[in-house]
Amino acid sequence: MTNFKIFAVSTALVTATLGSFALSPTNVQADDIQNTATELVKEQISEQFSNFDQNEKVVALPLGGYVQGEAKIGDLVNGKIDESSWVTIDSTTSLNAITVTQAEKVAFDKYETALAAQNNPFQVFGATPPASSKVLNVAGTSYTSDYFSDAGTNTWRYGGYWIGDDENGTLCALDWLTYNGPGRIGTLTQVSNMTSGILDGTKITSSSTYYRSHTGQPMLYFTNVTNAFYYVKGTGKL
Repeated sequence: MTNFKIFAVSTALVTATLGSFALSPTNVQADDIQNTATELVKEQISEQFSNFDQNEKVVALPLGGYVQGEAKIGDLVNGKIDESSWVTIDSTTSLNAITVTQAEKVAFDKYETALAAQNNPFQVFGATPPASSKVLNVAGTSYTSDYFSDAGTNTWRYGGYWIGDDENGTLCALDWLTYNGPGRIGTLTQVSNMTSGILDGTKITSSSTYYRSHTGQPMLYFTNVTNAFYYVKGTGKL
């Protein structure tokens, strides 16, 4: 992880929520900033899991984020999904499944441990698209990502999974939400353009209204907003 001073991390978190006024040395002491940041993180973690059914379990995924329901992870080969590569993950039967409350505690404990070690408490996503090219099939289920860190105006961060709603080999529509700031979603071609310095993809903004995409291709979320995260679900609709 990228090393940060505790004060610097806390300051960044509070700035994102309260604005620069809240960080004036004449108005707020370091302990106040830390306490405010801690409460903010608790609220954000709660928001991260707010779209899930609170009575159902979730499973943490290897490349970040959580899934609720029965999802599949497969390989993207030469721009196409390898249908033979699907591995099923079911939060109702998995031995690794935990309750939403437990997941929130795990996330907060991770934050506290990172701060104690003066490390970045949020997921550091890559500045380039994931080399592993893993596809997350959210047909009939939903996924929430981890928070994106170290983003900036000229620093795009890319999600760990390509997303698809694969219904027997046909890709259906996806419903997206982005939090704490705008993000973009793009196809393989659009993401390739991004890495070539060409702004591409579809911009989605923070809203309580889902943005529906239907390109017939796997989609990748990316953002240049620090502490943004996204939620996506399959629709089953062509």
